[in-house]
Amino acid sequence: MMQSVRWFHVATCLLIGWFFLAPMSSEAGNPTLYIDGNPVGLTQGGPGCGNDIGFINGSNSVLNSCYSINGTNVTTDSTRSQTARIGNWYVGDLSSTNAARVLINDTSTGRDDMKLTGVTFTHALASSTTTNTASSTSPCSSCNQGQITLVNVFNNAPNGTGTGTDYTWAMSAGGNYDPPSTENVINDRFKLTGTGCFETSCSTSPTATSFTTSLGTPLDTGTFVTSTSLNITAGISRSNSSATVKAGCNTGNGRCAPTLRYQYVITTQGKDTLKLTDSVDGCGGQCDPSGPTNKLPGCTDTVARDGSTIPGLKTVCDQQVAGYETANTTALLAEGGVIAETCFGTCLVIEIEGTPANQAAGTTFRFTATGQGVGNFARTLDQQGNAVKAFSNIVPDSNPNVGDPNDRFFTIPVYPPGGSQGTWQTDQIKCTSSFNNGSATWIVGTAGNNSAEKISLTVLTIAEGDILTCSWHVH
Repeated sequence: MMQSVRWFHVATCLLIGWFFLAPMSSEAGNPTLYIDGNPVGLTQGGPGCGNDIGFINGSNSVLNSCYSINGTNVTTDSTRSQTARIGNWYVGDLSSTNAARVLINDTSTGRDDMKLTGVTFTHALASSTTTNTASSTSPCSSCNQGQITLVNVFNNAPNGTGTGTDYTWAMSAGGNYDPPSTENVINDRFKLTGTGCFETSCSTSPTATSFTTSLGTPLDTGTFVTSTSLNITAGISRSNSSATVKAGCNTGNGRCAPTLRYQYVITTQGKDTLKLTDSVDGCGGQCDPSGPTNKLPGCTDTVARDGSTIPGLKTVCDQQVAGYETANTTALLAEGGVIAETCFGTCLVIEIEGTPANQAAGTTFRFTATGQGVGNFARTLDQQGNAVKAFSNIVPDSNPNVGDPNDRFFTIPVYPPGGSQGTWQTDQIKCTSSFNNGSATWIVGTAGNNSAEKISLTVLTIAEGDILTCSWHVH
């Protein structure tokens, strides 16, 4: 079995008798955290805090703080349920040195940060289940879904800056779903939406209607269609670049003190664990489009008064969120995980299965793919002899006639050496529609005296919203 990865993180919430909401210092940030509407106990400077560079638990000039999530323990494959239970979720620490916590950076020089880190989620009531076919319904009928909300008031805004300064923001989300040894990650999903309230007075309630300003394009993984292999961690990272979310921001007295909200929906099938590390991160704040001042950074790369070029707020934040995205992906691959293929809308999924797995592992198969929405691709089989390619948002096709312009054709023109025949061959191609109502049709091309060798696949029809998974078995 491949070793699974440990590094996705989030935060959680529940009102348990011995949990408490820590009082918020006037010299620190004021985050509130919820899971499915239940408030989470936070302790400023608690376990797991103290090692985060730049988050110093408050001072007179810099409002940087770390808040630990109460009651969490380290999550491993054998201890998924031996940690804090918050509602219907077990919430844990990523490791003994990376505990569940919230990090807030609220400075008087225009730069803000908001991060959830070191956290794991496992559904407390889930039964073990797995499938190789993604569901067109999200969440799937056997999936569990939860919503986590983080809210913070960034009220340490510079004074006397006037109403002409902009407020920018950028987000990143990255990490992985870690299945137990008997499951895979098919049908898992993660979505982060950021919004802000830029009024004189804003509620911190997770359901407040005053969060009307978007903090950028939501970060949505789509439905996981890989890895079909058991016990292999699958991750995906997303980020959006910084943009002006509120031009000329003034929440009163010439200051910009917004209330920002992160809402993210997690979907898991079976007992998969969501692991987040530096994965829900935001960077931005108040900047001056005309250039840096003694109180605010410039919005883009600018030339300072002494003639030297310095990075502006947007540049710094773009580098930060891109760095987290790259680091998450690098860590995933280094520890044996895979970057998940995901599905949006109407999808065609080609799954390659090789046997025997020990011979198939590491073999690369190159496909020719023609037709609307598809193209040539190559996939290298993992240690269990599997690989997947997904095509999202393809145009539905209801024409059953061969030769229709929207037909999709797949073949392996040249097989690599190996397998039971000296050169790999395809002996089965089987398709499964998530609708399972006959709306998807296909033809398998054959060769050889007894037509045992399968040489191509033509998808004739596929309905809107369907996920058609075609397993290509090689030996």
